[in-house]
Amino acid sequence: MSTIAERTEAAIDVVVLLLKIRCPKDTGNLSLFGIRKAFNPVTMQWEIVIGAELAPYAPFTNEPWISPRWHGKPNPNEAWIQNTIINNEELIRSMFMDMDMQEINVEQDAYQQVLDKQFEDLAKGVL
Repeated sequence: MSTIAERTEAAIDVVVLLLKIRCPKDTGNLSLFGIRKAFNPVTMQWEIVIGAELAPYAPFTNEPWISPRWHGKPNPNEAWIQNTIINNEELIRSMFMDMDMQEINVEQDAYQQVLDKQFEDLAKGVL
């Protein structure tokens, strides 16, 4: 039996892979280097990073084209991030389906205690 934290990390890995498959591939940079998971030590959670230093243009691949440069053409990749998640929602949800609610509540309580302690330390200036 895996914990909710393990399942969440596995789900993040799956979403990262799906995003890499679905992202626009002009040069391949975005799929190779611009999509990754990162652990946020402040929130104690995994996050998906799209773009950042290695692909700073990434947000524009997902948005409508408004620049005169495009002469009113629609962005063929518009909403690729949201569409990837929506189209794979069932797969992502299935990764958590057989979890016992009591088990989830116990883990959430333990997680909240760790998070509370971290925020207390941050407030005291302890890093």
